[in-house]
Amino acid sequence: MSWIATAILSIVAVEVVVRLPFMPLARRAEATARRALHTMNRPRVSDHWKEKVMLAHAGAMMGCSLRLAGLLILLFAGVGALAWGLDFALPGFLAFLTGLIGLGATVVFATAWAVARPRMLGLFGANARAEADGKGV
Repeated sequence: MSWIATAILSIVAVEVVVRLPFMPLARRAEATARRALHTMNRPRVSDHWKEKVMLAHAGAMMGCSLRLAGLLILLFAGVGALAWGLDFALPGFLAFLTGLIGLGATVVFATAWAVARPRMLGLFGANARAEADGKGV
């Protein structure tokens, strides 16, 4: 039963990661870093102006980092609470989950779901569109 609970926990974790804005924040941080590098590599920009611009870029990077940290805390708190709840229903689940086999199973289940998820959503989306059109699949 711990294997099924691990699979469910992994699927829930992947779904939470997909729905939280991790990627937009990471892209924003990367774009800010690129702009900062571009500014620093321009020989015609004065050092005074570079200092002012870099301060703004550093503030933007700090904001992105804090938001990403907050999302990670939210993710870990939610998954931890779910795992703790599953431990009440299945005594010994946390011991299994934090063991080498449980951690490996979590990685395998989460990776498998992350890979299969787009295909499954595409399949279900095609079925829903066909049923809405009255054609069936």
